[in-house]
Amino acid sequence: MAKRPDGLTAKQARFVDEYLVDLNATQAATRAGYSPHTADSQASRLLKNVKVCSAIAVRQAERAEKTQLTTDWIVERLIENANRAMEAEPVRDANGKPIGIYTYQGSVANKALELLGKHRGIFLDRTALESPDGGALEVTVTRRIVHVDKPPVNRIAARTNGNGRAGD
Repeated sequence: MAKRPDGLTAKQARFVDEYLVDLNATQAATRAGYSPHTADSQASRLLKNVKVCSAIAVRQAERAEKTQLTTDWIVERLIENANRAMEAEPVRDANGKPIGIYTYQGSVANKALELLGKHRGIFLDRTALESPDGGALEVTVTRRIVHVDKPPVNRIAARTNGNGRAGD
């Protein structure tokens, strides 16, 4: 396959284009022409390819520059959404004047707060696949809300039957 100046094959470049549509690597691989049967493994392989990752990063940076879409802008809008949804600000007319109505939209507030929490790393989901000695583990995944000024804590509980192996 012919390589482009950025070092990508035409198919890899198509994958980059498709990945940027929805950030779904498996679907992007399929749309780029990889077999639907192997799209998952191809997508994983492509996302480990330095040239592909570099092309994705460059394109995302170009898009962010073009749209002026920054993390700060997104966080500010999420805070606005949460405040509005929790009646912190009145509903305004087209001219920006309060119309005297306050509405509560719990699902909007919860989603905005969830996204803000994820941005700050407050909500953590962690799993472990095996114990240090190679045995199986009984894993309990815990979702914790931690104070934002404290480092996050990862808790994985494992029960053993006394010989370092996971119990039944």
